[in-house]
Amino acid sequence: MTDTPVMPPAPPRRIRFDLLPWVIVQPRRAFEEIAGLKGGGWVAPMLVLTVAAAVLVIATRAVTPLPDMAVPVEGFTPTPEQEAQMVQAAQMASSPIFTVLSVIGQGISLWLSWLVLGGVLHLALTLMGGRGGVGRSMGLAAWAMIPFSVRDVVRIVAALAAGQPILAPGISGFAPADAAGVMLLVAVLMRQIDLFVVWHIALLVIGAHALDSSLPRVRAAVVLTVLVAILLLIWSVPTFLSGLAGTMLGGDI
Repeated sequence: MTDTPVMPPAPPRRIRFDLLPWVIVQPRRAFEEIAGLKGGGWVAPMLVLTVAAAVLVIATRAVTPLPDMAVPVEGFTPTPEQEAQMVQAAQMASSPIFTVLSVIGQGISLWLSWLVLGGVLHLALTLMGGRGGVGRSMGLAAWAMIPFSVRDVVRIVAALAAGQPILAPGISGFAPADAAGVMLLVAVLMRQIDLFVVWHIALLVIGAHALDSSLPRVRAAVVLTVLVAILLLIWSVPTFLSGLAGTMLGGDI
């Protein structure tokens, strides 16, 4: 009598796209599964985030109107050389190369944001007594960023439906139009604050508890909320400085 051969178990999938809907509808169950993935399984969420960000850039560029070069600015009469430069700048802005560069820039910004969040998250969890490795923290950071891909999809649909880019993302619509100084920084920060950020923080807390159930839930929620707030503030500084420089130059003119 011969033994029936036993098929070896199928190797685990390295890219777990199947967990994406579970992160949205049943995050506790999803993060319990994610906690057991090698390296946190960050590939799937980062691919989804990258594609969503790229499509958002393309859609925004498609509905952004080019400046009308035929309309003169009050009190300004350009020379023929300036007119040629303005036309050339408008042509470059509408070039597919500029769109590709914008997509690449957005992708680099996204991945750098993930690396910074994952590294700081690992440090914060370690200081709170967590025992997870760097890979698991990086995975948690990636999966907890899924709400931002949902936000990108919402913005894509809204921009295409309205035929124009979103001019006041987040809660920036409540900021004064003539914000300057510290209020300008507040206005830039408000562009990044919405319900998706709250969702992101909630997933970080759920995921941190799934990685290490010994972490105090309330303390983790407070620490991670402060962590995200600090990172949002840091990421707002370049845009704030750019807007501040533009305001100063405009005032000089």
